[in-house]
Amino acid sequence: MTVAVDADEGSAARIVERLEQAVHEQNLRDALGFRLSLSIGTAMLAPLARTSLAELLAEADRCLYRDKRREDGVWGLVGAPIATGRPLAAA
Repeated sequence: MTVAVDADEGSAARIVERLEQAVHEQNLRDALGFRLSLSIGTAMLAPLARTSLAELLAEADRCLYRDKRREDGVWGLVGAPIATGRPLAAA
């Protein structure tokens, strides 16, 4: 699991690209005798949302399996940040 604090969609995309590149480079070395693969699910938390870690992980898991079903192999970020529960009151 990777948690990126204060990351926007662009930052999240760059993190995913770096992870994919690291796996690709490891596979090119062929030092392990087998190929690695990577499955990615992403979820973004809306500012001031009272979303539990369990809810955030569940959303990332849903996205992971949604993207695994895609035939083009392209992953995608969640369309909108998760905002479940009651928002934090303004101070």
